[in-house]
Amino acid sequence: MGYEMKKKIWILLASLVVVISGIFLWNCLSLEKDVKRDEYVLAKTDNFETLEELENASECIVRVKKLAEDDSIVERRDGRIAYGYTMSDVKIQEVFYNTLGNEIQKDQIIKIWENEFQDGDIVYHIAGYEKMEIGKEYILFLRKSTSHDCFLTRGIRFGKVSVHEESISTFARNNQSYRDSVDSIAAQARQKYVKRIE
Repeated sequence: MGYEMKKKIWILLASLVVVISGIFLWNCLSLEKDVKRDEYVLAKTDNFETLEELENASECIVRVKKLAEDDSIVERRDGRIAYGYTMSDVKIQEVFYNTLGNEIQKDQIIKIWENEFQDGDIVYHIAGYEKMEIGKEYILFLRKSTSHDCFLTRGIRFGKVSVHEESISTFARNNQSYRDSVDSIAAQARQKYVKRIE
């Protein structure tokens, strides 16, 4: 093999290494842009000691399936985040309790104010709240919003109970007393409402 041929092979190999390195570096940078950071924000909220307290504070209790969600809404004042939320669509699968008349009916689609929102690469969780997952079912303890055409979960995280147990969030792991009360009420709610529908 002549000198010129060897030179061409080395140039080709070097070019190949540069191209592959460039593709690898570009992929790494793209992945870093998609990385989100969770921020758990403490907030004052209603506290419940028992399932009965939560039920008595609710205007309706329903089993729902999450269908979709809108983009996060972030409100700012003086350049700083004042509050934020995500509005989600859920379909009512079953009504267990209702004081709101025709506003709550089986098969109806309603809006739920979820206390989680994204701002840039940070996902904020108010009082440890984590959004419902699309396609999954939940038991919701709700009240009607006085300012928006939607419903809110009672006690933020207390009022959202997954039909199936959820994994423990970072917030819950770091706030044992909060976790104990929320998990205890969620277990009671699953026992009462989920067993009834299965």
